[in-house]
Amino acid sequence: MPPHTLKLTIAWLALCLITLLSVAATHLDSPLGFAPMVLGIAFLKVFLVMQFFIELPLAARRYRLAYGGWVVLVCLVLMFMA
Repeated sequence: MPPHTLKLTIAWLALCLITLLSVAATHLDSPLGFAPMVLGIAFLKVFLVMQFFIELPLAARRYRLAYGGWVVLVCLVLMFMA
């Protein structure tokens, strides 16, 4: 199996496991609620998709920084709104 295919397979398996984690998180009885946890998990999935399937590491540095800042900003805003 080529190294690139192996990385994509591992990323895909990680996305599947993270999806199961978010489903399990909905059954937790947390005083803070499960919304911030599920949002954090969702943005982790966004990060993985952009890194491995959209190939963000091949983009120019300014685009990687803009994307990283956008992900962190939107995630924090949504978590504080939840």
